[in-house]
Amino acid sequence: MLKSLTKIIPTFSLALLLFSSLGAYAASVPNGQVQWGCATNEATNAVDFGCPSEVNIVTGPWLLDGWKSYHTNWVDRFADPANANKKPYLFAYMIAGLARRDKGLQDCDLTTTSICTDGANYIRDNLNDIKAEYQNVADSILDTYGNKELYIHMEPDFYLYHSSNIQKNPLTVVESHDIMNSLTGILQTTLPKAKIVMDVSSWNPNLVTWHEGFENISYGGLVGKVFRADQNPDGKSYEQIQTQIDMPLIVDTAHTYGGFFTQYQATWETENHGVHAVIQAPTNNVSYSSFLAAIDKTVVNVPYYKMRTF
Repeated sequence: MLKSLTKIIPTFSLALLLFSSLGAYAASVPNGQVQWGCATNEATNAVDFGCPSEVNIVTGPWLLDGWKSYHTNWVDRFADPANANKKPYLFAYMIAGLARRDKGLQDCDLTTTSICTDGANYIRDNLNDIKAEYQNVADSILDTYGNKELYIHMEPDFYLYHSSNIQKNPLTVVESHDIMNSLTGILQTTLPKAKIVMDVSSWNPNLVTWHEGFENISYGGLVGKVFRADQNPDGKSYEQIQTQIDMPLIVDTAHTYGGFFTQYQATWETENHGVHAVIQAPTNNVSYSSFLAAIDKTVVNVPYYKMRTF
């Protein structure tokens, strides 16, 4: 085995090959190997979603307390021939949305009784209802969009149900994995072609342990604040995050706290950190379109780009 390898790659020593098997992520890849996305301007009903025509991914209205008619209207636009190159990207913020609807629990910064204090207990007490809502969402996607490839970003803030220092009875790591896997299992069974994105809390000091127990996941996802390519989120480089979660990263730099749009982040034009996708706000479509038009289209996009470093 080793002899055959040295014949194929004669310039690499055995030690070099062993080190390469550790699988760190590359610092950058050709821009044609990155999926470029845009966040939907939900105030517009434009066929193009108010985004540059060249984007590969479009995010939609967040899933809060179930599937709504406006989700159907948004998904229907992907049937237009002008959007044949685009894939939907849905954020499932369902636990927080259902906790607000059913128990009056607000986001952490809005009240003293919130998902940061009572969220874990809400999940334990209402898991069957949460799973039923996820099944309804999966069925609705199947009915309106079909079993086609799309992205579903799971539960931004899920880590706080385990980590919040004011959580009355935090989820254990095992509980967290079991609960999330039951939800992603519903989606994967009903929508086999869906690409499920696990939310990444970059401030988590134990990303390896936290993420290794999740199942049915294709990508890690960052969302919730301004992510610049020239700044490390919470002291970790994008390459380090991808290595620690052992999967490619999708960076949504379009939404800050509360879901508000950020400004267009041009830093990603010059450094992509080898991530799978970058999602921008629709706040400077002229610059974004010019950048996208200049990308070398002969470089084939790949769904899972992982490069060994030596």
